[in-house]
Amino acid sequence: GFKSEGENLAALPVPALELGGSAVKLDADTHAYEVLGDIGGLQGTDADAAIPVGALRGYDVVFDYPAAKFTLAKSGGRHTGTSVPVQIGASGMPTVTVQIDGKPYGFLLDTGGSCVMLSDTVMAPMAYAHQDWGSLDGAYGRGDMLLGAKFETRLKMLDIATLGWGPFQLQHVIAVSRPGGIYETNMSKIAGAPVVGSLGGNVIQSGNP
Repeated sequence: GFKSEGENLAALPVPALELGGSAVKLDADTHAYEVLGDIGGLQGTDADAAIPVGALRGYDVVFDYPAAKFTLAKSGGRHTGTSVPVQIGASGMPTVTVQIDGKPYGFLLDTGGSCVMLSDTVMAPMAYAHQDWGSLDGAYGRGDMLLGAKFETRLKMLDIATLGWGPFQLQHVIAVSRPGGIYETNMSKIAGAPVVGSLGGNVIQSGNP
């Protein structure tokens, strides 16, 4: 066994994987690990396992939030909708550029997060410049992603009036803060592109910004 990111891990044979009754052909570079001593869900969630994005490189992956569907299809299929430029680095993390107040900002596209997250280094001056935008001390609703952890009482929430993403102008986008440097330093290095936050489910789910 070995330790990574605070977890004790042990290598496992890569298991056979099926989704919806169909076999999933995993990427040849896929590895499997067991989290030792973990009781209950993975990393405090209700999930039993995690599938890395790199393992699904051979598929078109569709997250349909309004329909609550997750689809894997052979790569190269035709899709409806409007394309938005995206960069995917070596880590497999997709990054996009959004516009707020006419300024471009790099964001991760986080299909697992329930709320937009934004570095306090960016949010604090933004909230000061727009005191007409709604704001809160603490994380609530979709922004409460750690289920009431003490850490979240120190966070802020901001109602961004308009966020531009490609041709879309999203109104009243709720964002929750994260300590400065987490995105600018750590996540930017992992993603391979400069980011100051992440776009979560509240902008991906149509009609519920």
